[in-house]
Amino acid sequence: MKEAVLSNTINSLEKKLRKANNELENIQGLNNTLSSIYESLAEIEHSVEDEELNQVFDRKIKEKQLVEMVNKVSANLNDLKQVLAQKETQDLQLREFIESYRDSRIYNFNSESTALEFLRQAFDYPTANIKFRPQFLGTIDLNEISSQLKLKKDSPNSLTVQKNKMDKLIKHLVKTKTPGHYHFESATTKATWKNPNTIHIHSSNQKIKSLDRVCRMLNGTF
Repeated sequence: MKEAVLSNTINSLEKKLRKANNELENIQGLNNTLSSIYESLAEIEHSVEDEELNQVFDRKIKEKQLVEMVNKVSANLNDLKQVLAQKETQDLQLREFIESYRDSRIYNFNSESTALEFLRQAFDYPTANIKFRPQFLGTIDLNEISSQLKLKKDSPNSLTVQKNKMDKLIKHLVKTKTPGHYHFESATTKATWKNPNTIHIHSSNQKIKSLDRVCRMLNGTF
């Protein structure tokens, strides 16, 4: 019974989040409209320096009730600012709660070298062995890599990589410029290296938070 109630609440939350995102996407349209309004007002302000045009504007502004409309827009904007200010604390609390359940993240970097440094740190000690496999069988010669780097081939499409040989494997992949995505997996962390500058991580929430800090130190984004 409790599970059913929770499930219904989650389904309701999902619908509300979709609705909120759709409504918030309209903010960009509002921003564009307001920018256009300010441009029009600046153009009119320049035009009314001419006395004759100033008289025309004086007449039109009364006919079209522009003073009232401008004041209404300003009042609505002020209401919106107050609503956003009130929701800011709740938004922070919501994100903090939801983020405590995150178990994956996509990290982007400005260069291949920083992406690879991040990948190395993603499998820092106490990791012992890492399983490596290409996304698609046949895109890379695992027999050659196994022979050159003395790695164990534990299936037709994967290798076991000792932590101390991770750098050699990465350098080999960079040197050969083999296209495709590569998967690295330890007992606690999974990573997909999407050439050249994107790393997708699956791990514990604690590990994700730790890698967020590493990403920031390397000037990456997520």
